[in-house]
Parts: sequence; C-alpha cells; structure tokens
Amino acid sequence: LKAACDQLRASLADIRISSCYETPALLDANAPKEWNQPFINQVVIGKTTLSPHDLLATCQQIEHRLGKRKIGHWAPRLIDIDLLLYDDMILHDEALTLPHPHMLSRVFVMKPLREIASDWLHPLHQRSITELWPAKPRLMGIINVTPDSFSDGGDHLSTEHAIAHGERLLAEGADILDFGAES
Repeated sequence: LKAACDQLRASLADIRISSCYETPALLDANAPKEWNQPFINQVVIGKTTLSPHDLLATCQQIEHRLGKRKIGHWAPRLIDIDLLLYDDMILHDEALTLPHPHMLSRVFVMKPLREIASDWLHPLHQRSITELWPAKPRLMGIINVTPDSFSDGGDHLSTEHAIAHGERLLAEGADILDFGAES
C-alpha cells in the first residue's frame, strides 16, 4: 500500500491517506477456502489533472508494476486499486462507473473514506459520507470489582467472576471494558 501511495503521488496532488483497515475477504460462495484471507484496505484522495479514464489507466499500471496478476475475479491479489469516485462526477461506460456502484455496501471502502472525507456528498444520493455511513456507537461494558458499587456491589470481586463477566460483556457486543476499581 505504501508503494502504491508513493507511485500515486506522481499523478495526485494534496493527497490524503486513510489509516489501514483489515477486513474479511469479499468472496463468491464457491471460492476455494484458501482464498479466505483478510484484506488490508486504505483510501487515498487527491487532486489530479488526469481524466477519470487516464487516472484508471495509471492505477492499472501501478498495479501491474507492483505485481498484480489476473487469477480470478474473487481471488486474493497482491494489490487492487479501484477508482471509487471522481469529485461529483457521475459516469457509466464500458470501462468505468463512477461513483463505484458497490462502494456504499462495503465497509472496507466507507470506513476509511469516512475517516478522510466525511463531508463529501455522494452525487447520486446528495448525502454526506457520514450520513450514508454513520459511525457505529462503541459500547462499554463495566466490571465493578469493589464491594460497594451502587449497581452491582460485590458481584465481581473474585478474579474468576470478573473475568467471566468481562467475557460475557465482550460476547454481547462490548467494544471497551471499564474496570470500576474504586467507589
């Protein structure tokens, strides 16, 4: 990804780069089990004087230089650069569709895009990325390990009970565990 970003700098100015996100592979139901490998994803935004088709060709050249080989539509690949959007352009021809027709349904696109372009308006929906893909609330589970907590005083005093309660909170969807260790 770093090598691809470095090469994109030759065609893009004012680059903004998202964090990297690991996501499960997007696979066809009949894909071989060995294709089920997580992907590392990133979104890059920049300004260019290239046309959308010329930018797509540049991205394909970068992919080729970095070792991408066609082995199957859903197959794992070393690098895959998609042109997701081009300002507020709506385009559909045999080579390119903008905005990318599946971008709104793909967490590996929307999460990094929300990070670096949350206010961008989708030209078809006329809603911002934040409106189209709101941040998921993070849930915090609380494990009180004091005898006088007002909510569950003394329920989780032993290490075993505290660990079991924490594991149950995580299984129920908690993103963060807070340990109440002093009243």
